[in-house]
Amino acid sequence: MKLTSIKTENVKGRSIDSQPLTGRDIFLGPNGSGKSTRLEAVMAGILGYVPRLGKTVGDTFKLASDKKMGVRLDTDTGLSFGRDFEEVRTRHKDGSVSFKFQQKITIAPNNGEKNDTERAARLDKEVGNFSVMFDLDSFMNQTDTEQKSFIFGLVDPEQHGWDRDRINYDMLQVMSKHSGNVEEKQMDEFKRDLGRVWNANIPVQDNVAALYERAKEIRSGINEIKRKKSAAKEELLLTKQRIGQQSAADLSQLRIRLAAQEKLAAELGAKKSAEHVMRVQMLANRQREAKLVKDLANASGEVIVDGIPMTVKDAGVRLDVMQKSLAEATRQVNAIRDGIEKDKNAAHAIALEISKVDRRRELQTLGQSLTNSQGVCPTCGSKPSVDPKIKIDQLKKEYADIATKVKELQKSKEALEASIETLSKTLPISTEAMNKFDVSTRALAKSIITAEASAQVKANINSELASVRATISGLAVTTSEEEINAQVNAVTEEVGKLKTSIKVQEEMNTILTKFDDAKIGAMQAEKEFEMLEDVCLKLGPRGMQGMILRDAILPLQEKVNSILTSISGAYQLQFTFEDKNEKESFQMGWRRDGQMVPFSSLSGGEKILFSSALAIGLVLLKNPPLKVLCIEAAEIDEENFKKLLDSLSLLGQAMDNILIATCHGWRGITSQYNGWNVVGLYNQGAVANVA
Repeated sequence: MKLTSIKTENVKGRSIDSQPLTGRDIFLGPNGSGKSTRLEAVMAGILGYVPRLGKTVGDTFKLASDKKMGVRLDTDTGLSFGRDFEEVRTRHKDGSVSFKFQQKITIAPNNGEKNDTERAARLDKEVGNFSVMFDLDSFMNQTDTEQKSFIFGLVDPEQHGWDRDRINYDMLQVMSKHSGNVEEKQMDEFKRDLGRVWNANIPVQDNVAALYERAKEIRSGINEIKRKKSAAKEELLLTKQRIGQQSAADLSQLRIRLAAQEKLAAELGAKKSAEHVMRVQMLANRQREAKLVKDLANASGEVIVDGIPMTVKDAGVRLDVMQKSLAEATRQVNAIRDGIEKDKNAAHAIALEISKVDRRRELQTLGQSLTNSQGVCPTCGSKPSVDPKIKIDQLKKEYADIATKVKELQKSKEALEASIETLSKTLPISTEAMNKFDVSTRALAKSIITAEASAQVKANINSELASVRATISGLAVTTSEEEINAQVNAVTEEVGKLKTSIKVQEEMNTILTKFDDAKIGAMQAEKEFEMLEDVCLKLGPRGMQGMILRDAILPLQEKVNSILTSISGAYQLQFTFEDKNEKESFQMGWRRDGQMVPFSSLSGGEKILFSSALAIGLVLLKNPPLKVLCIEAAEIDEENFKKLLDSLSLLGQAMDNILIATCHGWRGITSQYNGWNVVGLYNQGAVANVA
């Protein structure tokens, strides 16, 4: 089967009615003439997508120059098929617009397929779903890593048994070797973390790469933990050396000494407090003694009033006068207080009366409602029996009466408040005068009592004086205040030193515990790091990635070499996966004289032959029913372009269609060149006359 024609609609701004295909077709023309458009349209028609853009319908629709895009392909078996791509816009109630893209498949003749799923299944069976879009200019200038990614992306590791189950099994086998060293909880967390990486929508090799990257991230995190734990361990060790180490026995002795010193401190404190009390008592008794001596001298039987000696009888007369004055002053103060309280109650009663009487706002609101009611009762909604104007006049009169009443009450309230203010100003003055009378009266009464009992007072003073002097003689202080303070300070200082020593030792014990924890943590992190190191090795280039690469690439190498052997034994393709130092390194090239010549060292012609064999080998390795190879060779010069055609002619006999797009080759290449059909294109995509 081979493609015989292509038709496009709105692909990159072009619609091609029908472009005949012979199986070996070259599209010549400058940039923008539609060469690549034809190749990408073929890929979209066969695969349903263009690899360089992505695999979704939305990715493919990037080629569209309108809301619809279509590709139709005809084959020499009579089978015709096509794909229509459409953008569907939906405007929502909130004004936003959403987009979706859809693809429809057409096949003729129809074999009873009812939907796109059945039509796609038929295309997979009769046409296949593998074609290669090969950019020769780019490939010849790619790095080893870029060439590896290109080739790796076109092979299928699952054909060689590389699936999720196998990869998980191999990875868990590596982890299980460390089960005795890594805690089970942490091991399960690592498994869950790596398990979340797998994405069923991407190829196996991409999943392995993602697992590898995630494992390296976890390993890096564990390495940082290990570094911090080790640093903490070293820091604690330095702290331990700085503080100095004491034995557990020393700590016990320190605590015994501290208890003894604290007991001594308590005893000295009690002694200091007791002697302080005695000193205070001594001072108080000395002061009492001096006062009693003075009182004894003053106990003469006379009463001193305002500095004037007076007999007890005269003092009694004066006391009667002062007591009457005090009673009158007290009566006046009480009268003022009663007046203030009475006026306050009256003012409060008036305020309550005002709040009850003052319905002016209510009447005003009702009057306004009646005015705006247009003859309808604002309360019940029916027409009232009384004329609203009469009612409004009544409300106005009632409003005026209330206003008058409120004004009168307010005036009375203000008068009471003025009275309260006046009484409140008078009260402090009267109270102060009363208090002075009270103090003077009490002092005089006391002096009279003292004078009347002069003989008894003297006897009492003598008795108390004897008791005070006896107390003074019994208050014996054995230590001076300076001495007791010195003793207390010395013991307090010793207690502080002992507490500091104990704190240092306890800190040392804490450091030793933390040191052990940090040491254990560092060891655990080291074991986890070793496990993840093994996981990374298993997943990395020298592990699964390398094994998958070998499993996927070596069949390609055999396929390409079988093609090369069919024309000449001079060239054999070889892939290597390690450099001379046995480090992971992907390279490809020729096997010559027992040694490998890297691709970068090949001549221009050898690179073209190599690339041609590789591109054809990729298609034949998949072996789809319709074998199509599209090659971009826009920048290749005329000489190497002819070499490319010669190589493809020799190697590509098993290919159904080879389509090439190039800007060069106009000289010396006619409309037919060694079996190749040459189509010249103008800038607008029209077919030119090459011959």
